[in-house]
Amino acid sequence: MSYDVQVPLRPSKKRYLAFVVPDVHLGYHTRVPSYDPLVWDVGIQALAHFAPRLTHLIILGDFGNWESLSHWSALRAEQVYIEEDIFVAQRALDEIDAVCDKYDIRKVFIEGNHEAWAGLLEAKYPFMRNQVNLQRRLLRKRKNWTWVPDNHFFKLGKLYFTHGNIRGVRSPADMIRITGKSVVYGHTHAEEMSSIRNLDGEHLAWTAGCWSSIDPPPPYSRAWVPEKWVHSFGLAQVRSNGLFQFSTRRVIDSSYVELADGTEIVADRRRAQARISADMRLFDKLEKEYQDRYYHPGGRVTETDLTEPLRGTEHRSRQQRARILQRR
Repeated sequence: MSYDVQVPLRPSKKRYLAFVVPDVHLGYHTRVPSYDPLVWDVGIQALAHFAPRLTHLIILGDFGNWESLSHWSALRAEQVYIEEDIFVAQRALDEIDAVCDKYDIRKVFIEGNHEAWAGLLEAKYPFMRNQVNLQRRLLRKRKNWTWVPDNHFFKLGKLYFTHGNIRGVRSPADMIRITGKSVVYGHTHAEEMSSIRNLDGEHLAWTAGCWSSIDPPPPYSRAWVPEKWVHSFGLAQVRSNGLFQFSTRRVIDSSYVELADGTEIVADRRRAQARISADMRLFDKLEKEYQDRYYHPGGRVTETDLTEPLRGTEHRSRQQRARILQRR
């Protein structure tokens, strides 16, 4: 009796290498960041390290926290202005563009359930569509970006990417059973993996962690302890025959990561603090602007001096000018 060892075909050449950004939750609540500025700094440094080899950058959704659009905001002490959220997200995308555009990297923005709040608001108030539309406001003047709606998928080879806010999905195994595909997703802020074999072959699913604030927990956790949350980012290698490999790298203590090649990346605390200080200056400016526009404590009186002639009425009598003023 003999047994013939079947040698598998050699893998084809690598076609895609994607840097995967999980839930960031950029934004603030009562002047406290809902994202982790140190993790963001580590992530941007890691992106710059891999950039010469990358073909794609994929944001898995909930890039912003969008407190200004939240349907939970009525339960909270402070309402954030949408311009504050837009500013923070725009500046973060500027940092990503500054790295990716040097190497012509394609960028994919997958909408998460927090971004989907904007669609719910537009459906309720259609006249605000051009004011709130996040795809338009965030990506209108940017190049090489693809917007993927919430609960939709982006595909590289045989690997799919989505945010993961799908009914019935409570674990990576659920994601495989529901989709029948191999999927990388966010939403849970955890780092988990499952694999299932069926007649179609092996399917795998991963959750990719987050860049959100963990300690202290952000307000949107609603007092739930984030015991499974992990700071990490992902790398997806996809070959021309569609086969793939996905891995995550954990950011230790919110400020440190060692890559597989031995490269060490440490967060720059001064740079992170400078980001927060710049945000606070802008928020102060916006708050004053909104107060001057909408709020007048104690009331203000605007008076017209009738001793000064109205435009075009210089040759009219005082009584004529008074009647014109009343009509206006």
